[in-house]
Amino acid sequence: MDCVDIKVGYTCNNDCLHCVTADKRRYGDLSAEQIKREIAFYSDRGEAVLVITGGEPTIRPELVEIVRYARATGFRHIELQTNARALADGDLARALADAGLTSALVALHAPVAEAHDRITQRPGGFAETVQGIRNLVAAGVQVRMNMVISLLNLGSVEEMVPFLAAGLPEVRLGQLTFPHPDGNALANFDLIVPRLAEAAEVVVRTLRRGLRRQIWFMVEAIPPCLLPGFEKHNLELRGLEVVGTDVASGAPDGRITDYRQLLRAEKEKGEQCARCCLGAVCDGIWKQYADRFGTAELRPLSGLDPAYVVSD
Repeated sequence: MDCVDIKVGYTCNNDCLHCVTADKRRYGDLSAEQIKREIAFYSDRGEAVLVITGGEPTIRPELVEIVRYARATGFRHIELQTNARALADGDLARALADAGLTSALVALHAPVAEAHDRITQRPGGFAETVQGIRNLVAAGVQVRMNMVISLLNLGSVEEMVPFLAAGLPEVRLGQLTFPHPDGNALANFDLIVPRLAEAAEVVVRTLRRGLRRQIWFMVEAIPPCLLPGFEKHNLELRGLEVVGTDVASGAPDGRITDYRQLLRAEKEKGEQCARCCLGAVCDGIWKQYADRFGTAELRPLSGLDPAYVVSD
């Protein structure tokens, strides 16, 4: 077991134009007691990373209490997925670290305020997020950044490398995510979703630039055939085992026994993918993208050993 992912709700203090879960806000949020119940349910998986996500977990007044409870329940690795705006309050960042938070995946969607704040629709949010990252680092929490690629920031993806190197030098891990055209991203499809091949070219340049500065990026939702030579950077080829709770998932009690299987149902491949040597470990592309643009950008690979690709 690698990860236990618990979505505490969908309320958020951002309203990102690419947000995949914006239409799920009607499901509301779990109470603190419900969250604790879910943590207890998965307590026999204490060796896994417990991921607390949303929505935005930091707007919950009980978050420190929840992290402390998770630690007491047996989870040694606790990660927060957040936009970190509320963590511009250094006291909150320190309290979470003291309670047992060990890592954070922070959404930072551009290396400049204008683009980031336009995407999140929250003026001033960039400055708060950057300060939140600094406060987490100062509190001893390992930080990774996550940038959702879109037409609004495609031209600045590569610039994230010098921005991190100069402004956030402690952040050496990142994630570049192709948008899932659902929720806000589907409503704003023409504004948000780039062509995969174009995005992949930018990502490859960014990966190379990052390696030169000792910054390692993982990539999500871009198939390996568009990132030749960078298979080790492909998050979906890691074969992570993820379970968790999401009340909007449709699973019984909201408890998901295999997130990978759930996401596979939302992906699509082309006929040519049957000839790919990585066909067994690649899930394809988002169906909504394939519906709009087709699958002709995908090309079968040969000569790669899937066992090597998915190994650490």
